[in-house]
Amino acid sequence: MANVIKRLVVTGLSLLSILLPLAAHTQDTEYFDGAQDTEAEAEHDGSYFYLGLMAGNADMTTEFDASSVFDGIKYEQSQDEQGFGLYSGFNFADVWSLEGMLFIVMDMQGRPSELPIDDVYLTVITLTPSYHFHIYPSWSLFVKAGLGVMIYTEDYDKHGEEFSHSDSDYWTGIGFSLGAGTQFDITDNIAIRLSYDYVEAELESDDNNHHPNLLDVDQDFELVSFGIHYQF
Repeated sequence: MANVIKRLVVTGLSLLSILLPLAAHTQDTEYFDGAQDTEAEAEHDGSYFYLGLMAGNADMTTEFDASSVFDGIKYEQSQDEQGFGLYSGFNFADVWSLEGMLFIVMDMQGRPSELPIDDVYLTVITLTPSYHFHIYPSWSLFVKAGLGVMIYTEDYDKHGEEFSHSDSDYWTGIGFSLGAGTQFDITDNIAIRLSYDYVEAELESDDNNHHPNLLDVDQDFELVSFGIHYQF
């Protein structure tokens, strides 16, 4: 179901990017006279910071390197879970902005392991320049591309002397991030958006991980989310 939703969102955004400019071109020419164009540009032009909340559904594929736990072959696990996060950015031009995102997925399914896994979660951080296509003064589409950082964490059952020195293991990596979406300005300061983000990275194990967890992890992350933010 999650894959179907993501395909519909991506397809819908693609169609909007083609059809809405054509529809806008057919509007009454009076709406697009020079004075109104100047007014619309003045409304969007300017430098301002924005900060928002987001929630969405993430589709994740995690591939662990071969180990004795997986009979000497790579183990791959796919799952989709809900998560939440923050995003913020700075509009330094009418169409350009620099945006960051922090998204956390908790209560992920644990993998087969020699260790007593208690909880698994994934933290995703992105930094992306974004380009906005203004369809109307209050409605725009955007695309973005940049860096993505992911941290995969396993927490363990804290009972027993075996885990007295470390209750969690970490894998961290830097990869790339791509995204697209649509945004609607409700007021001069409040906007809502629907967006799609994809992040891929190879995660290296922390040196302090337990011995079975010193292998690398490949992580793919897809997210469809809804957000609302305040433009300062």
